[in-house]
Amino acid sequence: MKLGKLALVGALTFGGFTAVEMIKPTSQAAAAYEEPYSDPYHDRWGFNSESNFTYLSKFPNEHMIKSSYRTGDIFTYSLSSIKDGSGAVMKIFKMENGKPVRYRTIYPQFDANHQNPNWSTVITDVYTPGTYIAVINHVNDSIGYGASNWFTI
Repeated sequence: MKLGKLALVGALTFGGFTAVEMIKPTSQAAAAYEEPYSDPYHDRWGFNSESNFTYLSKFPNEHMIKSSYRTGDIFTYSLSSIKDGSGAVMKIFKMENGKPVRYRTIYPQFDANHQNPNWSTVITDVYTPGTYIAVINHVNDSIGYGASNWFTI
């Protein structure tokens, strides 16, 4: 009887650890780059007016960004000529009353060779109608920030 109880306790304990690891994987979380939380109205990147985006370099493959999206569309952008790391974060900003408001932060996905970063998200009802711009902070310091053309949802 004691052996049965011991086996049951061991199985439940192991199952609990396995469930926790599946819900919140420690190795993946430790390896992934994530920015600390910042207020969407006062993003850490410091953009505070529409004019901040005027002089940013344009995306090399800017034709990949459509001029208009609808709910259910997939916003996707990829690079094949620039090697970037996992810290190359994309943020989508919406202009509200002349000020940019961060709507989404997207981390890149990579192909099998850890090259060709791809940023992708589904346009949902969270994106209210308006004018948006996507900005990438490239890991490669010679590039810095890059911006898409303005698009609407």
